[in-house]
Amino acid sequence: AAEKELRLALVEDPNHPLANYYLGDILLKSQKADDAVPLLEIAVAANPQLPQAYFQLGKCYVAQGKLQEALKVLLKAAELDSSDKATHYQLAQLYAQLKQPDKSQYHMEVFRKLYEQERDKNFKRDQKALHKAEDSASN
Repeated sequence: AAEKELRLALVEDPNHPLANYYLGDILLKSQKADDAVPLLEIAVAANPQLPQAYFQLGKCYVAQGKLQEALKVLLKAAELDSSDKATHYQLAQLYAQLKQPDKSQYHMEVFRKLYEQERDKNFKRDQKALHKAEDSASN
């Protein structure tokens, strides 16, 4: 249903960045990287500030074996959103494939730090909620 709605939206505005991004995302998740690439390329051209589109385009390029193209767009995604764990993880994997262990290790370390920060933040949030629930139960 979502795919059909997005295709209809693209009939109205073929360069709509979010419609192209979301349809490209759906196609990539359906193992249709070749079909997703042109949509994601339109998305990043129409909105060069959309890190998720660069990330998904990078994943498509990796799936197609276009590793240098993937590197270029994944680095752009990281530049636009340096706190995205998935981008750093993907860069670590890609640099490993490109036989650049130092860069791979660097991005894996960034991924690990971001993961730990998120985990700690979630733990503190959960602890706070638990204490609040305990306080409510004791009153």
